[in-house]
Amino acid sequence: MELQDIYRLKSDILKILETTPNQNHFILFKCFCFTNAKIKRTSK
Repeated sequence: MELQDIYRLKSDILKILETTPNQNHFILFKCFCFTNAKIKRTSK
């Protein structure tokens, strides 16, 4: 996965977080943390 794709995915997740009801937030938050971890690993 390219870094640009990861950043795009992160902004998509943020958009979804803003528009979805709260019960979905936990799952999306886990996805968000996962993509953050991927960014940290790939940017080293």
